[in-house]
Amino acid sequence: MTLKLDMRDVSIGELLSRGSTFAIPHYQREYAWEVEHAQRLFDDIHAAMTEHHTVPGSNPYFLGSMLVCGGESAPGARPRLDIVDGQQRMVTLTMLFACLRDSLKGAPARELGNLIGGKGPPVLLLRPVDTAYFDAIIQQPGSTRTSPPRLGEDASSSHRNIRENRNTLKRLVAALDGKAREGFARYILDHCRVVVMGSTDVDYAHQIFLSINERGKELSVEDIFQAELLGPLDRAAQERYAPIVNHVGKYKRENQKNVGRGKTFFSHIAIAYGWPNRGIVKSIREQIRRMGGPAEFTRQVFRPMADAYLEISALTPLERKLPEEGLTALANLRLLEMHGDDDWLATAMLAWTLLEDESELAELLVQLDRLAHIQMALGFGGGARKKRYADIHEAFLSKKPLADILAMMTLPLAEERAALRNVAQRFHVMDKASCRLFLLRLDQHLSQRPLSYYQALDGFPIGGATSFSIEHLLPKGETLKLDGREAWEAMFPDASHRQVCAQYLGNLALVPEGENKKMDQKAFGDKKAIMLSEPPHALALTEALRDIEDWDFEALQARHKQLMDAVKEIWSLRGRYAEPPALRKKRVAVEA
Repeated sequence: MTLKLDMRDVSIGELLSRGSTFAIPHYQREYAWEVEHAQRLFDDIHAAMTEHHTVPGSNPYFLGSMLVCGGESAPGARPRLDIVDGQQRMVTLTMLFACLRDSLKGAPARELGNLIGGKGPPVLLLRPVDTAYFDAIIQQPGSTRTSPPRLGEDASSSHRNIRENRNTLKRLVAALDGKAREGFARYILDHCRVVVMGSTDVDYAHQIFLSINERGKELSVEDIFQAELLGPLDRAAQERYAPIVNHVGKYKRENQKNVGRGKTFFSHIAIAYGWPNRGIVKSIREQIRRMGGPAEFTRQVFRPMADAYLEISALTPLERKLPEEGLTALANLRLLEMHGDDDWLATAMLAWTLLEDESELAELLVQLDRLAHIQMALGFGGGARKKRYADIHEAFLSKKPLADILAMMTLPLAEERAALRNVAQRFHVMDKASCRLFLLRLDQHLSQRPLSYYQALDGFPIGGATSFSIEHLLPKGETLKLDGREAWEAMFPDASHRQVCAQYLGNLALVPEGENKKMDQKAFGDKKAIMLSEPPHALALTEALRDIEDWDFEALQARHKQLMDAVKEIWSLRGRYAEPPALRKKRVAVEA
């Protein structure tokens, strides 16, 4: 029988002198140790060193075990060992050695530098998302003597923990005098030991990993899932699916306060297949067991759905040759995802894996684009949307004909009429962000510009640092300020009529964030001077206002008709839409 596992008890000095590169694979969790863990490691080693000096014949200090698996190495490069278990200690020890290196001089500093590879190839390679940061503030010689760069609000928990633990270890090392620092480094290298378990069989290595950690408290369910599902993938697959693997980190872990739970690729899988939406990772692990293990689950579900997700979300180049209408629908759905509505994504992923015909897939995407936007206009809550999508998913999985599925995506006439009514009269009151999105889509439709044009604008309203906001050309306030009162009252003498007309879609324009505050309730001519100071305006709908002299009822009515006709055309909506009501003239009694 071939021996699959090799075990060696080695000192830290021997471990780092083996000439190997230790690598953290893509599928591993983030560096999760916090300050208390780093300080405890330092204190425990220091206490063991004190005992070693005071108690003759004391045992070496055991730091635990490491599980490694032979990785793929480039020709002529150092042999690579992937760390399957033991990442947290290895990273923290490297940070401690870096702090000691930069606090010492001469031969001791050079020895530590060579052992962690500061000037040459690093001995420890973190995950690709962490490599550059770790190299800059830890591995480069002298890097711990300078202040690390500030981290932004969106920095990963790995980077935050690396920075905070580095600062803690630097402070602890600085509290030792020079001779004590050198002795401390020597003690770790010579008298701190680990048991290294190595295997050339990656599947066997991961079985050991799961056996060690399944019942332990060190790893969360998400960590186990990440290793169980993705560990056996080859390196090319690990790199391809790295953006998806990192989604596991979005699930809240007990000891990571900065990581929040949110909808992820794994959520979309669970939604597509109708698996329980509470404890998604646990639910998927149960499905893995039912399907006979990670390999079968990966083949049947993970790979096809992951490939679909990467293409749909534009994380990899589009490989499917979609007709033009399919590409347009996909671009609009991606914009919807940026807006924050990704309920449609599970449906698209399922269709992507089950529909081989490109024209059928394009037809499905067109209907999905329509369905998603109409539901937004209807103001449907998450529960109603999920129920409708769940029925479509069930039809896909039960292999119903595409014609039946497309029929399910066609809304009743009453709902189409309700959507038209909402968009015409009160969309911005229901959902300002969705109203901005619709106005952008209308601008694109009427101008015939590509979506890329809008995405390049400084005020792109989806995900930009600045944003467009909605301006009511006809003021909607109960009372008018002195600045534009005379002009508006001349065109809209009845205050209640003006307020009703102001809510209609035709009265709305998109302007850069903050510009509507400058315009306030000014007369239309003054508003135009602010909006259209530099021709031409970036948005076609706003530029079209340049040729309008007065924003009277007829102008508002004409623009409303233009926009609502476009709404009907884009989403193929049936029914009549509401129009701004004309001012009713009061009846005057005539004496006989």
